[in-house]
Amino acid sequence: MSNLTIRQKEIQRLEELLEFYKTHLTIEDLAKRYGVSVHAISKWRTNYSDFPKPSERNISSSGFKGAQTLRRATDVDEWLAVRRFHNPSFGISRKRRK
Repeated sequence: MSNLTIRQKEIQRLEELLEFYKTHLTIEDLAKRYGVSVHAISKWRTNYSDFPKPSERNISSSGFKGAQTLRRATDVDEWLAVRRFHNPSFGISRKRRK
């Protein structure tokens, strides 16, 4: 049996949740991170079967951001880096290419 109090357990749970949110992003967060629209991220998600899958962790009960789908930021970074290696203008808006 654990010697942690209920408060200590709750603090530990919230710290784990905070760490999760530091490494996982919503589609809106990803769009801001890469300077593209939410629509572009959504198109990547539907058009490329190798786009990183969402996290399986259920966060809806935590009270943060509702039940939004989150993806590990580093997985998306790696995926995008590979795409841009083969096509340097991938994921860059036409306005920003000029």
